[in-house]
Amino acid sequence: MDNGLYGASGRFEKVPLINLHVWARCPEAEATDWMAERVVGGTYVPSYPIGPVAHTADRIGRLYVITEPDGGLWKEASLYLYERTVELGKHSTAANIAGALVDFRNVLLDGGKDFRNFNGPKFERPTYYYKAHLKQQIRQGVIRKRTANRKISAVVGMYRWMAETRGFKPEQDMWVSRVRSVTYLDRYGFAQHKLVVCTDLTFKVSAEINPGGYIEDGGKLYPITKENQDLLITALKNLENTEMLLIHIVALVTGMRMQSCLTIRNSDIYKGEITDDTRLIGIRIGEGAQADAKGGKTQTVLMPAWLHQQLAIYLSSVRYQTRVKNSKITNSEQQLVFLTKSGNPYYIPEKEAELYGFSAEAGSAIRQFKAKVNKELARMGKQFQYRMHDLRATFGMNLMDEHMKLLEAGKMNQLELLDMIKNRLNHSSVLVTMGYLKYRENNALISSAQSGYENHLRDIIKNENDRIKSLQTENPRS
Repeated sequence: MDNGLYGASGRFEKVPLINLHVWARCPEAEATDWMAERVVGGTYVPSYPIGPVAHTADRIGRLYVITEPDGGLWKEASLYLYERTVELGKHSTAANIAGALVDFRNVLLDGGKDFRNFNGPKFERPTYYYKAHLKQQIRQGVIRKRTANRKISAVVGMYRWMAETRGFKPEQDMWVSRVRSVTYLDRYGFAQHKLVVCTDLTFKVSAEINPGGYIEDGGKLYPITKENQDLLITALKNLENTEMLLIHIVALVTGMRMQSCLTIRNSDIYKGEITDDTRLIGIRIGEGAQADAKGGKTQTVLMPAWLHQQLAIYLSSVRYQTRVKNSKITNSEQQLVFLTKSGNPYYIPEKEAELYGFSAEAGSAIRQFKAKVNKELARMGKQFQYRMHDLRATFGMNLMDEHMKLLEAGKMNQLELLDMIKNRLNHSSVLVTMGYLKYRENNALISSAQSGYENHLRDIIKNENDRIKSLQTENPRS
């Protein structure tokens, strides 16, 4: 990439490169193309042979680089990000690491510091200088210690990479490492110990004590009360957006995360004869499946047969078929269940990333629609805050409340209850599941039994399918 490709902003910036072709200089006999003649920084660079980089894909969907104040590349950081993204496959953290490194260099820029110069007293060295800046931000309440430590970790990672692969040898210590023993509970709840290497750059963070007001499940989740669940569904019905209503109900009835919910396919929906509509039919998600899952973890999500049936009715509707006509996915079995009016995914599936130009779309329409829900709730004289991910915790609590009767009747013990919830939510550790039980113990009953609530949701979806069918009958050209 040439210097000056991006406009000089006077600051360090992270820049995403989309659908990037990967190549390297090579002998002419091995070349697949030639680099064009060009001028870089006032210097003429002649044409030379190039070929694909060994053992890597020929293209990268999304790669972050960091530009310097004059518009050129910060070579070290950009190469570090390249290695993490391409060679190590760590795509999900690249944007955050790039952002932290940009912040680091801009702080040094403002202080007139060279990121390679580790001469002088400790407080003048780049790493300690940056720590002092973050410490001030923590005191001012701008950031939290955990955020500061994530930024420090990105900086340490880059310097370690420079030392190991680029021969970087600072004049003095960049930090002081220490090894400490950490006690933790494994996925089965047993105490284990491990040695952790840390530095004197990180801030000590005390473990947060959960007062019982939320559930730790991939973040802080707040189950929605039974009353507010009813209000949410009523608001969604009033807004008459079939897709949003279905998406919310799928999340409430299965506990799917948004990424999985929005990437289920036509073939995932059972369309055969159903004799028992309460039967649970599995949908495979994650690696090797059609629908995506957090971290690619392969798992099976159970969905009631009645919901499969109602989704199948929706998939046969003119409303859905109109959206399919605008979709770039041509295989009907691989077609997404949820499409926007223009036929685009609400969340770009990993398998179709290239088809959609490596777009970063990840459910923004769902978050934007929440504003309409809040406005409708206000019109109804009601108001409460929720996030899409809270529906997962709500499902877990509804499920737990339904089975508490069996526990109280002695037909199920607590371990069996936890194991059932763990399997339905696909938790890797029972410790996460235990958070649901603790939440229930610390809070009043928040929901009705899941089976009874599902009957209510089933009627709502049936009425919605009837509504869109009647609209099509009245307006056959719509």
